[in-house]
Amino acid sequence: MNAKHGLQFKIIISLISLLTLLIGLLITINTIDQQRALKKEAGHAATRLSQAIHNGIKGPMAVNDGRTIKNLMSGISREMDDIEIFIFDFNREISYTTEESLIGKTLGETLQTPSLIIDINNFLNDSATLIEPHEEFIKNQHFMSIAQPILNEKNCHHCHGTSRKILGGIMVRKNIDNTYATNKSLRYKSIMVGIIGALIAIVLLYYLISRQVIIPIDRLGRTLDESTDQVSCAASEVASSSQLLAAGSSEQASDLQQTNLSFNEIENKARDNAEQSVKADNLVNQTITMINSVRDSMNEMIDSMEKIKEASHRTQKIIKTIDEIAFQTNLLALNAAVEAARAGEAGAGFAVVADEVRNLAGRSAEAAKETSQMIAETMDRVNQGAEVLERTNQDFTAVDEGATNTQVIIAEITENSNAQSEALKEISSSLKKIDNITQQNAATSEETAAASEELSAQSEEMKGIAKQFRMMIKGG
Repeated sequence: MNAKHGLQFKIIISLISLLTLLIGLLITINTIDQQRALKKEAGHAATRLSQAIHNGIKGPMAVNDGRTIKNLMSGISREMDDIEIFIFDFNREISYTTEESLIGKTLGETLQTPSLIIDINNFLNDSATLIEPHEEFIKNQHFMSIAQPILNEKNCHHCHGTSRKILGGIMVRKNIDNTYATNKSLRYKSIMVGIIGALIAIVLLYYLISRQVIIPIDRLGRTLDESTDQVSCAASEVASSSQLLAAGSSEQASDLQQTNLSFNEIENKARDNAEQSVKADNLVNQTITMINSVRDSMNEMIDSMEKIKEASHRTQKIIKTIDEIAFQTNLLALNAAVEAARAGEAGAGFAVVADEVRNLAGRSAEAAKETSQMIAETMDRVNQGAEVLERTNQDFTAVDEGATNTQVIIAEITENSNAQSEALKEISSSLKKIDNITQQNAATSEETAAASEELSAQSEEMKGIAKQFRMMIKGG
């Protein structure tokens, strides 16, 4: 089999590799845990043995019974060949041990683990009661070593005094090669179990991948191929529609711009009409004010004419009185002349006076007659002027009413022009918004057309990818 066998083979190889790594990791972790557990148990055993030996030598050491301690060391050497015991004083010199050849030597000459020597020195100097187990490798053998101090207790004061708290220490060294052998055996067993489990898992994975992955993926590939065909077709239709929509939107935008310009002209004219209406309204207001002023003057003139007529009537009455006085004076003058004639020469002077009085009365009557005629003519002219003033007043009233009606009409025109101007502003604003939306639609349509073309190209690329995907699944 090679890489041309398809996706199934590649997935199986990848999963086998991953599974092998996981199983190897689990085996390694398990082996490390087992090794730690075995070492920990060996350390606990060495600690318990150290405590037991310490308790066993307390009595003999208190009475300075070295023979008993040596016998104890010999017995341990015979019964436990994997155990080494070292009892040393505060000078690090070995006093008792299971290895008699090492008696009298120092720990520095015997021990090969620097960290263990440092810990022993520390507890000898700091009165520590116990140190952690140490693993040693000596002559191709593994050992677990632990040391604890021998304290200067009361029953030791009679020999060692009280100046020192630590008299020495006990070190137990236990061979743990059996532990390593056990751990190695467990590791081999774990590897075998892992290999068998891996083989079973590979078989199950092969079956599951074949049934649950490869077949659905192949089906998915065919569906993807069909979907890309549909997407390609839909993208082509969307691109065509978007191009038509973009063209229509551009044309509509151009028409809206022309319409917007026309509405701007209409709006300007409506604004001019409103301004002219305001001017006309102001002129009509001025005209009405002038008409009212003229009407007031005409009323004053009519009042003056009426007063003139009344004065003329009173003058006629006075002239009539003067005429009557002149007539009576004339009669009196005639009567005086008749009486003067009767008197003769004695009444001559009186006759002259009577004649003069009669002449004066005649002239007065004549003057009164002329004055009466002039007053009559004046009255006729005053009446004519009053009639003309009345007609003029009526005409001005009609003009006033017409101007008032004109003012009302102009006010309505102004109000309608303002309303029309506001409406045209709103229409112009709406047209601008429609124009912006149309421009956006045109731009969006062009972008949609470009995106549709891009989608069509990507769908073609997706078809190629789907074809490669199916080939990769089937192999070849």
